[in-house]
Amino acid sequence: MLKRISLLFSLLMTCTLHATIHNIGVAEIVFEPDNIEIALGDTVRFQWIAGTHAIVSGENGVEDGAFETFPINESSPEFDLILSLPGEYHYFCAFNFETNNMVGLITVTGEVEPVEPCSELFFSEYIEGLSNNKALEIYNPTEAAVDLSGYVLKRFSNGATAAGATEELSGTIEAGSVFVIVSGSADSSLLALADYENNTITSFNGDDAIVLQRGNQIIDIFGRIGEDPGDAWMVGNGSTEEATLVRKPNVTQGQLDWDIGVTEWDVFPQDYFLNVGFHSNLVCNSVGQETCVDLFISEYMEGTGSNKAVELFNASGETIDLAGYFLEVYNNGSTTPSFVQDLGGTLAPYETFLIVNEDADDFLLDAADIVSSVITYSGDDAIALKKENTILDVVGSIGSDPGAFWIVGEGSTEDHTLIRKFEVGVGQTNWSVGETQWDVYPIDYTDNIGVHSSFCGSTLIQVGFSGMELNFPESQGTVELQIFAQNATDVIEKVDIVLQGGTAENGSDFDFTPITLEFDNTTPMPMIIELEILNDESEEEVESFTLAIQNASESIQLTNGELTINIIDDDIELPLFSIGEMTATNASGVATNLETMCELRGVVYGVNLRPEGDGIQFMMNDGTGGIVVFSFQSVSGYEVMEGDSIHVLGTISQFRGLIQIEPFQIDLISSNNALNEPTLVTTLDESTELELVRMECVSVPSDSDWPNVGGGFNITLDNGQVMRIDSEVDIFGTEKPQGAFNLVGIGWQNDIDGTAPFSDGYQILPRYIEDLTLAVPDASFTWEMDDDLTISFTANNTNADSYSWNFGDGNGSESTN
Repeated sequence: MLKRISLLFSLLMTCTLHATIHNIGVAEIVFEPDNIEIALGDTVRFQWIAGTHAIVSGENGVEDGAFETFPINESSPEFDLILSLPGEYHYFCAFNFETNNMVGLITVTGEVEPVEPCSELFFSEYIEGLSNNKALEIYNPTEAAVDLSGYVLKRFSNGATAAGATEELSGTIEAGSVFVIVSGSADSSLLALADYENNTITSFNGDDAIVLQRGNQIIDIFGRIGEDPGDAWMVGNGSTEEATLVRKPNVTQGQLDWDIGVTEWDVFPQDYFLNVGFHSNLVCNSVGQETCVDLFISEYMEGTGSNKAVELFNASGETIDLAGYFLEVYNNGSTTPSFVQDLGGTLAPYETFLIVNEDADDFLLDAADIVSSVITYSGDDAIALKKENTILDVVGSIGSDPGAFWIVGEGSTEDHTLIRKFEVGVGQTNWSVGETQWDVYPIDYTDNIGVHSSFCGSTLIQVGFSGMELNFPESQGTVELQIFAQNATDVIEKVDIVLQGGTAENGSDFDFTPITLEFDNTTPMPMIIELEILNDESEEEVESFTLAIQNASESIQLTNGELTINIIDDDIELPLFSIGEMTATNASGVATNLETMCELRGVVYGVNLRPEGDGIQFMMNDGTGGIVVFSFQSVSGYEVMEGDSIHVLGTISQFRGLIQIEPFQIDLISSNNALNEPTLVTTLDESTELELVRMECVSVPSDSDWPNVGGGFNITLDNGQVMRIDSEVDIFGTEKPQGAFNLVGIGWQNDIDGTAPFSDGYQILPRYIEDLTLAVPDASFTWEMDDDLTISFTANNTNADSYSWNFGDGNGSESTN
């Protein structure tokens, strides 16, 4: 008899493998088997056979707390144990150890696989304050809300190896947000910030370890289980006792090794609650304070003698009444202000307010809105902007004495002027984040006093060259230079473009006539000026000259007021290097060949990422590595085309970790050359930078925006990696891709704070829409029939972690076989 069998099936795919389950039978007086070896991540399943048992972790009848005691009996016949660290785990039955020596051993082999950055919850704040002011904050670094069901907090007191308190969590942490657990007996100011009140987990002192688990998997530890440090563990310049600790903003995941974990916290004074309720992270998704709604500190000057000044900026777009605002100075690590300056009057939208030391030089006093004796500080004193009882912004760290100063970028809070970066729109009370938000200028630098440029808005017209330095060959001929004006009004403004000097001579090496530009809000941008590069016959070193924008009115702010032009002699032969040689870096990710002039050869990948008529930006690769070719101007008339083999002469530079060559000459050698096959990767890092790579089975989270605005946008994929859609790529302007897709693109870097060490900001840039292809699962299978007409179906794809079979008759299965 022939039986017709209809089979419908679907295969659900992820990129993990099934962990193995190892069964241990629990009989009357013995474990079967009593000695097993498993791989890390495998499950041990204890199954009841006979008797009543309490399974305890430990050796020789002594509990060691490696895992919690659990029962195995007729009413609790099965228990799954997952061990999170490699090692030997002895265990015994508490009821049968002495009489029958009922013991067992589990050996876990392998290495702990690190959690992908920004993919799992971790502790972001710890408060051990006065009396019952105790709190823990948990941060969700992912791009999706996390259900807390299955997450557990445990407290291990005074060196204990068994948890003294266990609390199963519930609720939801939104993407980039935090969940705050506070003692129910804490002060009202702390309770007001709580998501959850608890009196057991929060009954900790400085010598207690706290654990965050997901199921049986430990994902973060504060302190060290099994160790009693005395009163506290030392952390930075403080400890785990009578302090508030905030996780550093570059930490991306929990830490099981306290020797490393202890280095990951910033220390604040006891009962410091200003960072409770949000966590600032420089790498992962972070929902911080609302931007462009209030004042913040826009400029800080610690200059010669009494040249001290603090500038405030109104980012709100509304006039602000300054009554109720204060500026406070905290000297030498004090937790209480040494000086307080009340503010007054009003501040219009996008205007600044300058507070100056009363003994400062006249150039500062003339610009002051308030002259104050309070503005007396050194580089080791914290400055805070306060609104009634709330601190809005801080320079330095309250309660911390750094010595002479805090480091900021390539400078410090001593003998420098600091100007808040353009992209900052709100004050910051955590100095670990705040210190990354400043541009550093020399002592007594005052060019920006009284004005501030912010993405929130500006009252000034901003004028500047499109670049800071350009290279041209001696045979270049006519050069067109671009000048932009932003926020122009209907009033005609004027600026002069003048020659400021250099080693090149006007009239023999180049020909430039100073010019006055007039513009208003109807003037097409960019404005263009021309000069001529002259070709003499003598062989010369590189010669330079500088153009400057001068005589701008008070309503104009120069954002890039000088442009240096280098003239390279065509007769000079530059050394030829491989791209791999020229992209070498030191331990901090800084290019070791900066400012080197050389020749590089390679094949072009992708498209020109600069708008038409606005220069070039593309990647080329020669098999030893990739490099970006970047210029604000067109070079040698070259039109970017993927597959071109080119020779490039220029100077090595670096921007936000990305190594570039700034060309003055590009020669096309041939076209339609073969590209490297993209390398399959799962994460983006230094090894993928400027290489053609691919990812499989990725998707855009359903709640992600797909804005199609500006010069491009970033999307965090479901695997935690960042995809950049540049406005010059034909994907820009299309609809968000639905479902899983395979992705090809160029590995890129845009380091988040733009300063060394360049260790983050890795992206993948697809080149065109064909780089996104639908991911079709491999749903092939085999089947066998035995003599009883029993049919066994087996899925062939080993990369799937779940299956759904529909046999067409109302029956189905979710098993592999």
